[in-house]
Amino acid sequence: MKGELEMRTPREVSHTGIYHVMARGNGKQEIFLDEVDNRYFLKLLIEAKNRHDSEIYAYCIMGNHYHLLVKSGNLSDFCKEINQTYAHYYNAKNKTVGHVFQSRYKSFPVENGEYLTCVLRYIHNNPVKAGMTEHPIDYFWSSYKEYLSGEGLTTTGPILDLFDAKLSKAREKFISFSETADDFNYEASKAQEHFLDYKRSVELVKNWPLKDSKADNEEILEMKKAICSQFCLSDREIIDVLGISNGRYYGKIVKME
Repeated sequence: MKGELEMRTPREVSHTGIYHVMARGNGKQEIFLDEVDNRYFLKLLIEAKNRHDSEIYAYCIMGNHYHLLVKSGNLSDFCKEINQTYAHYYNAKNKTVGHVFQSRYKSFPVENGEYLTCVLRYIHNNPVKAGMTEHPIDYFWSSYKEYLSGEGLTTTGPILDLFDAKLSKAREKFISFSETADDFNYEASKAQEHFLDYKRSVELVKNWPLKDSKADNEEILEMKKAICSQFCLSDREIIDVLGISNGRYYGKIVKME
């Protein structure tokens, strides 16, 4: 009914307490305008993680949004504090009024190690995908360098342990893994369940019995049909799984159906 408060969908709860969190500027506007803004936001993260007994596994501050990988027993209070405090700061600094962030922050449960490391890679590679830098190490406003130095606000040990028990080896594997391409959409609804379908489709294609050393269009079409019959993936994700170009997919494979 018009005028009534819109009912909010309950957030999915992570059994591990780990979440991928993101929030965008209202209308996708730039909300981190300079180094002062970025440093103030990092200060808020430190204060909030200490006040709410939370751990930050990764962060990346972009011009109009941010990404966090957080472990928290009270995510709502953690995010409410950083978003509301930053919004007050932003409006006071820029002499503006109104919403700074676009609706509620998004949060996606992270409940297994493989998904955890992939979300970490996605967060650190945001500046690369945006064309802001060629490698995540070159971007100053993310936690990537903290994984190599061990210094900063992030808790790196639990995730590095997933790569290797020996720290030097873990960091080598972290760098190598960070450079591996991944076209999965980590901002999709029910991301973790979708991610598992994506990984299963990768295994399906990897184990496909090829007639020759290289798949022809007919075999690729059969792979596509097999993927679509078992999993719900976007065309972009299917193209990534199949390892073919957009032109071949739309110009050949789709037209053969």
